[in-house]
Parts: sequence; structure tokens; C-alpha cells
Amino acid sequence: MALQFTVVRRKDMRKNAAADSKLFYGQTKASMKMDFDKFCEAVGDYCTASSADVKAVLDATNPFLRSRQPA
Repeated sequence: MALQFTVVRRKDMRKNAAADSKLFYGQTKASMKMDFDKFCEAVGDYCTASSADVKAVLDATNPFLRSRQPA
């Protein structure tokens, strides 16, 4: 499947770029939407983990990352 791109103008994120400078970036078009349960099921079908295992890991990700943030 080929990827489709759009061109968007955004802030220049390079080092030493002027504060108001902008660049054109390629952005992929992604219109497929999937709810959380369907996503977990799809990942579970792809590997040896069950959808419940995938859901448990994803549910634990945000609190884990928040607890690891520097103060």
C-alpha cells in the first residue's frame, strides 16, 4: 500500500533558525480510525499476546511514563 502525503507549513525546528521562520514538511495522510478495543484485538491477533494483555500494557503506559518524568 502506497503512502499518501500532504505538504504542510510549520515552524522551522532546525538549530539556529529564526524565531518566525517556517518550512514545508511532508505529512502522511492517515484517515483510518480504530477504537481502543479493536486496536488491542488487532495487536493480539498479530502476536502471541492476548487482547487483554495488550490492553493491560497500554493502560499501564501513561501512569508509568508520568512517574518517570523529571521533576
